[in-house]
Amino acid sequence: MMDTSDYKSFLEISGVGKSYIEYALTYLNNNDALPFKNGIYDGKERDKREKHLSLMMLNKFIKMMGEGEDAETLLNYWNTFRHIESRIRGDFHIHTIFSDGMNTVDEIIAEAEKIGYSWIVFSDHSPVKGNSYRLDDEKFSRFIDETGISSGKTSLSVYKSIEADISPEGVLMFPDRWLKDLDFIIVSMHENITDYNKTLRRIETAVKEPEVKVFAHPFYGLEHDNNTDYMENLLDILEETDTAVEFNFAPQYVMRNFELLHRCRGRTVKFVLSTDTHFLYNLYLMRFASAFSDLFHGDFAEKNLNFHENVYF
Repeated sequence: MMDTSDYKSFLEISGVGKSYIEYALTYLNNNDALPFKNGIYDGKERDKREKHLSLMMLNKFIKMMGEGEDAETLLNYWNTFRHIESRIRGDFHIHTIFSDGMNTVDEIIAEAEKIGYSWIVFSDHSPVKGNSYRLDDEKFSRFIDETGISSGKTSLSVYKSIEADISPEGVLMFPDRWLKDLDFIIVSMHENITDYNKTLRRIETAVKEPEVKVFAHPFYGLEHDNNTDYMENLLDILEETDTAVEFNFAPQYVMRNFELLHRCRGRTVKFVLSTDTHFLYNLYLMRFASAFSDLFHGDFAEKNLNFHENVYF
């Protein structure tokens, strides 16, 4: 278990507001779980949206602290690597206020310029009925308009994508009419994965769509054990379809990226580096990539080139 004095430092990695961190610490000091029920806030008012998203994120951090070793290792990495590796030129996975992010397109672009990136990818969530933290037709139209206007005011290359869930039939879960306004598609799963064969068939169908370029956070919904065959088969599919796999630096995935790196050795599967940003300072989660820096810039990188010609890792 982490020492109590490290709790606050670890929670600060989340990038959420100080008041929410203090709120979480109150419960931690009383040995209570953070009280939160998913869906309690509708996200239409900023303060309610911030509370909803902050507590969701802090719950993940508290869960990691309960698991012990990974949280300590992550805090050590965070304190060791103070800057984003200068050879990383962008971020493939960023959410905005148009889905479950807290920040505007312009706010994120301004921060990415401070970091020194050359490009960024906005990839808000595909629709799910009854979920106000997802894109719909009205929000998608505003998303396209705002990214178009903002890209004209920055030296960054700004790419418009969508993080699309996959239906049980392997169909991308958003209207086909949106495709004409998007540069490419990122796909992912947001559910517990138990039937490996059925899930792999869904993924294989989805990534054969020519617009799909990346499969995001491949460990989402997987238990830490007993998924060796699933991961190997998933990488087979991605390699065969020329689809990149994401190294996602949200804290719950950082340590498992070492496993992913190991599984990618000897393959030609492409990869991208992402933070899965939901709060502005989540952009700095890319600091965790420094733990892999030599590997991302050595032999492995030469054999596993990123799909985008403007990307250099």
